[in-house]
Amino acid sequence: MCGALLLMVLVLSGVAGAEPTAPVRAPVVFSPPAQGPALVINIPSFTLTYFRDGKEVKSYPVAVGKPTAPTPVGSFRIISKVVNPTWYPPFGGRPVPPGPGNPLGRRWLGFLPSGYGVHGNNNPSSIGKAVSLGCVRMRNEDVEELFPLIPVGTPLMITYETLGLETDPMTGQICLVFYPDVYRRGTPAVETVLARLKEWGLEGRYAPADIKSALQASRRGASFVALGVRVRVAGQEETVKTTVVAGETLLEVRPVLTAFKLPIGWDARRRAVVSGTAVLPVHQVGQRSFARLEDLERVLGIQSAWNEAEKALELFQWAVRVNGHELSCGAWYEDGQLWLPAGAVAQALKLKVSWDPERQVALAEGKEWPGKVRGRELYVTPEVLSELLSAKVTVVTAERRGEIIRRPESVPEGGTPESAPNKDEMKPAPPIASAPVKDEVQEAAPVHAWEENAPVPDQAASPTAQPGKLK
Repeated sequence: MCGALLLMVLVLSGVAGAEPTAPVRAPVVFSPPAQGPALVINIPSFTLTYFRDGKEVKSYPVAVGKPTAPTPVGSFRIISKVVNPTWYPPFGGRPVPPGPGNPLGRRWLGFLPSGYGVHGNNNPSSIGKAVSLGCVRMRNEDVEELFPLIPVGTPLMITYETLGLETDPMTGQICLVFYPDVYRRGTPAVETVLARLKEWGLEGRYAPADIKSALQASRRGASFVALGVRVRVAGQEETVKTTVVAGETLLEVRPVLTAFKLPIGWDARRRAVVSGTAVLPVHQVGQRSFARLEDLERVLGIQSAWNEAEKALELFQWAVRVNGHELSCGAWYEDGQLWLPAGAVAQALKLKVSWDPERQVALAEGKEWPGKVRGRELYVTPEVLSELLSAKVTVVTAERRGEIIRRPESVPEGGTPESAPNKDEMKPAPPIASAPVKDEVQEAAPVHAWEENAPVPDQAASPTAQPGKLK
């Protein structure tokens, strides 16, 4: 998804007014400290990014100050931490104790003694908007995840960046992104953007018409201009057109399916691409259809991996070898389970097997085995294939391949039948979690914060249920 890794950003300057434009200053590259945690909040993108030891770990959606009460921009540090804060309204009124009616939620990370902080909230629908009195709101579950990792003293940078270059971690594709000018501080002209692209060595990579269109679209939200991505399938390489929808890069479907020699059809009623019996949801741009990588994997079993050294997206299906010879069609992997092509394997072993595509079952010797149809093939699990074809099936996860050989008739005395599938490291390694930082945390402490309260749905009818609500 474009928007995951910020490579460089431009700081824009200007004054408020109708359709303002402003020159772009020199690129700013944020350099988080080499050790320890750091936070970066970008107001126009409504994001808070957590860095650890100089590397980006995770980005969270946030809400920021409204234009009449903007969130301050600059370099700060976390100066206080509170669990279950008691909120004292900035303009007076009764304090609001911890609970569902508290606009600070269950965690507070203060960064200015005058009452600015990062905190939870009692109005999750406000996330992604400019609605507070200057504080930065997070979803309660997000700030609670972040809270133990951020000690007092953690550096915090708050920026106002409406233009940047970002990289999609799924495809390695560079996207030019325009964020809405939330505080009307100025947007760049097309000529200014082109000049910056020339400085970055990207001259001629983005069409002026696309940049102009994206600038106009950014008034409604983040807008992306994407390049085509280098795609390699079975050693063959080409540049595949892409589009970005809701921050996610989609690949043009036809060249991908053609490279895999998969059938391509169109279902006008469902407005989807059909490959055999598989139905692939797509996003249409003109006469072209684009699909998410996740859907290519889920529906067609096409896997992907970014080759950083070659700057190319590798697309592949799991390799299948029968008696040492690789099949032209591969396997596919879904939710920790490998699915193998029953018909192609049977043909390679010179055996006969049939299936019912409507019921998605394999048929042999008066028995039925469950499977899944993809394209023109029925796929079954290694366990089913072993029993169905009396074959030994070995799954080598590290090499993304399945090995099938004809099973001997006999079973070694006292041993394990050779037909038992050998699953090699099928379970993914657990994620490495950062250890919570030992830190001074206050419990139910008073917090004077630049915030407004939002009624809780089941309390909205009771005026006394929100003692600190601003009128």
